[in-house]
Parts: sequence; structure tokens; C-alpha cells
Amino acid sequence: MSRQKEKNNEKKDNHTTDRIIQIILIIIIILLLLKNCSLIKKKGNEDSDKVNIIDITSGDKCEQESIMIDCLQDEKNSKCLVPDFIGKNKKDVLKWLSSISNTIEIEIKTVEDPNYKDGTVLEQTIIGTSVKDLLSGKTKLVITIVNNGSLVDCEKNSKNNKCTLPDFAGKKRTDVEDWLDGITNNIKIKYVYVDSNKKAGTIISQSEKSGTAIKDILDKDETIIIYISKGDKNNSATNPYTNGGSQDNKTPSEDPTPTPTPEPEEDGEFYVSDKEKVKWQDDTDLNIFEDSAKISKVNGKIAPESKGTYKFIVNNGTTYNLKYNITFTENNQHNMNMKFKLKKGNTYIVDQYVSYNQLNIDNIMLNSKNSDTYYLEWKWVGDNDTNDTSIGRDANNTDITYSLKINVEAESV
Repeated sequence: MSRQKEKNNEKKDNHTTDRIIQIILIIIIILLLLKNCSLIKKKGNEDSDKVNIIDITSGDKCEQESIMIDCLQDEKNSKCLVPDFIGKNKKDVLKWLSSISNTIEIEIKTVEDPNYKDGTVLEQTIIGTSVKDLLSGKTKLVITIVNNGSLVDCEKNSKNNKCTLPDFAGKKRTDVEDWLDGITNNIKIKYVYVDSNKKAGTIISQSEKSGTAIKDILDKDETIIIYISKGDKNNSATNPYTNGGSQDNKTPSEDPTPTPTPEPEEDGEFYVSDKEKVKWQDDTDLNIFEDSAKISKVNGKIAPESKGTYKFIVNNGTTYNLKYNITFTENNQHNMNMKFKLKKGNTYIVDQYVSYNQLNIDNIMLNSKNSDTYYLEWKWVGDNDTNDTSIGRDANNTDITYSLKINVEAESV
């Protein structure tokens, strides 16, 4: 009996040892996984141009952060083909759109069908077509979704409380997508990840003011830029203790909570940017005619009676009040009858179509940390058939070009 008891005890000890070893191995595996996430995250922060950046969103999970793909430069990427959305939700369409940097024109139609939930995609005109073909105007994507009443059409019902732009500061990207999912309209959204002291994933600001009517955004074909924190900046708070001394030297009355470093100003300069918030540089090529209409669906080219609008923003990021001038010059060797209007905000400065040299404006005051938004409306007035026909005939043999230059200069007051 004694020998048998020893064997049983020995088996029990071995079984206990095996369980301890198993637990240790599980702990090691978990630690290795977490360490792997941390290493990948660090690598991603060091090289922000890499496509795959990993972010730790919780203590035991690694999640890939969305990185936008430019389908003109990387047209073979799998994201650069139109997916099959049938049976999925409008939110899936929006997520795909926000995963590419290119702005694609999509028309969303609605139908009633009690057999499906609101937002379900029932039909789409094209599947598998390249985004590059969409951008060149060779084809158009039309999405048909179900709306039995819970989704709001902000073109038809602009006074609905869902039809003004919310304030997303301090919220998450999912909050933006949930809001978009409640309206039928396709609003162009771009997410830009920036260095910030704020927690990663927190929305810092947005390009359009909260309360702006969605109908106005749609009418102006605006793209809303949402700036999201990458959380890369160290929070180098001021030491709360005496002259940077150790914690042992603190007095009982001192607050042990560090004071967070304030957010640095985004810009300390005067600059001009386009509707995508991209800064102009010297000799920047401006895509003024990118949205040309009535031109056989070929974007970026002009013809008699084609027209469009170009938006640009004058920004004073300095601590000084400034005054600035805007001048326009053109290169028009073939005498195209190009005419323009100019609007500052919602007010026309030039409300009739005029020649480029009648657009110049001087001594516009702009206070510190403010900006002015301009809309340059252009049109090729096709009232000279002889000249227009001659230009069209010459275009068969050589490239016919027209260029407009916009120069903005400022000085302190």
C-alpha cells in the first residue's frame, strides 16, 4: 500500500508540474504576442510611410490601422477595384471610400423594400472596375440602397437635425461613420492622421465648421477632412516638483498631477491651400479645371460651354494681422474665350463673367489665425463659332493649352 501511495503522489506531483508548465507557456505566448504588437507599432511610428502600421487598441489585441491608398499611383492594389457591395451595408461602401485617397463620384439611389434593413445595398452598376477608370470618367458607380424611412435625404429634407455637420472633436472615427450611415447622401470624407499629444484615434479637428448645412456641402461638392491623432508625440509635461527635483522633495501642498503640454499651433505662417487642404508651393500646378462639366465626362479638359468651380483658401497662421493681394495672369495663345466670377465665402466679389485681368483684388485684411475661402467660377463662353471651330481643328494635330496663374502676396499691417 505504501508503494502504491508513493506512485500516486508521484503522478499527482507530475500532473501538477505539467499544469504549471502549461500555464507558464501560455503566459509566455501572450507576452510574446503583446511584445510583437509593441515592436510592430514602434516600427510603424519610425517609418510612417509604410502601408502596414499596427496600433494597440487594447491590452490583448492588435488591430491594423487604416491607411489610404492612392489608386493612381498604386492602381494594382486590391482596394483599387470596385468591390461587390450587394447584400452589404452603406457603411461598407463608406469604409471602402475612406480607405483610398482618391475622391470618387458615387451616386446613391434609394428604394423601399420591407424585406431588407435600411442601408442594405440592393444593386450597383459596376463591380470589379478599376478606380482609375472611375477617375478618368470612363464609367460611373451608382449604388442603390434600401430606405424604408429611417435614413434622411439631406437634399430633400435639409432642415432635419441629422442634416447639419456635427462637431466630431474629441470623438472617434466610428462616430463619423455612424452619422454618415444615417443619411442617404454620399458625403465626401477624408481621414488624415497627424502627430498629436492627444490619445491615438481621437479626432482633433475638421475642415468644415460644425453646424454647416449638409445641403451646402453637397452643393459646393466639398470634401470634409477629419484630422485624427496618431498619438505619436510624447507628453513632455512640466515636472510638478521643485525645480525638477525628485518626488521625495515635494511638499504636501503640491499637486502630483503633471500639467499636460498644450497642443502646438498647426501653422505659424501665411499660406494658400486648395479644397483638400494641400498647401500651395511656388509654381504649384493647380487643377483649376479638374471638375469641368459638359465635356463628355472627361475631367480636367475644357471645351466651349464647359464650366466649373475652383476653391482655394487664404490662411493667416501667424500672430500678426495681414493684408494681401490676389492677381491673375493667363497664357492664352489661341484666344479661348475664358471668363470668370469670383466669390469670397458666400459673397460675390465679381458676380458677372469677366476676363482674368478684371479679377485682381488688393489690400484684403486678414486677422491673425483666420482664413478666407474663395470660389473661382470659370466658363469657356462659346459665342465665337469660327474661333472655337479653328481651335478644335488645330487640336487634332497638336496640344492646345490654356493656363491661368493665381498669385497671392501678403504683408503685415
